[in-house]
Amino acid sequence: MLADFKRKDAKGFIRRILVTLRKQVPDARDLQKYLTQLEVLSDIRNYNSLVIKEIEDMPYTYDIKRDGRFKQGLEYGANRKQLQIARESLKNGGTPEFTARITGFPLKKIKEIQAQLESENPSSQND
Repeated sequence: MLADFKRKDAKGFIRRILVTLRKQVPDARDLQKYLTQLEVLSDIRNYNSLVIKEIEDMPYTYDIKRDGRFKQGLEYGANRKQLQIARESLKNGGTPEFTARITGFPLKKIKEIQAQLESENPSSQND
């Protein structure tokens, strides 16, 4: 995967790797680990989109909801959304206590967000 094929039958080479992995790794979790590693390695030579397409075309079922990176992404997205809600609540007159309650963030974090908002827009403190 790290070799430079100069696009000479890279697709065929990738397909052979996937077929071999499929035959040699019967456990779905282990297979997913190797497929993820292959994706990371493929990015070094800009074959990532080709590898992803071949993996998607491979007759293989994978429950993405069990994937650790997927879970991290969900958690990251949920945290960002809660942060956005906290900022909007505070901007629109929500109390820190109310904002903490609706976001699930600790009051200390809400007060930090509030201080950040005030430092971003010092003129609103005088309103």
